[in-house]
Amino acid sequence: MATKLPRIAGYVQPKTKARLREMSRTTGRPIGQILDVAIENLSVDRKDWVAQQAGYQTMLTVALLTALARKQLGNDQFAQVRDLAAQAALHVFGPLGERPFDIPVGLPDDERLATISMAFLADDDR
Repeated sequence: MATKLPRIAGYVQPKTKARLREMSRTTGRPIGQILDVAIENLSVDRKDWVAQQAGYQTMLTVALLTALARKQLGNDQFAQVRDLAAQAALHVFGPLGERPFDIPVGLPDDERLATISMAFLADDDR
């Protein structure tokens, strides 16, 4: 098929080639289109991600400062402030995308920081 799209070449494992052909057969899409979508989905624009992460962390910092003042707020008031901060981050910066890398982090060892961390976890994550 004639096309003006650029051509790329590479070596893959035989099982990868077989998987690509099977995906092409079952979806009816050409292999090039499958690879194009896969590469697009795997590539992350680091500048956008870093900007989004910086904004998100800024909003979390605001929420953290609120958590430190929690003694002054009741549970309902604190939940409202936490939800408001999460909503503000979502509306201003959009949903936080998947990280281009994964850093496994558990709860902090310090009991005070662990308590603050638990305050920000959704009920499902506890």
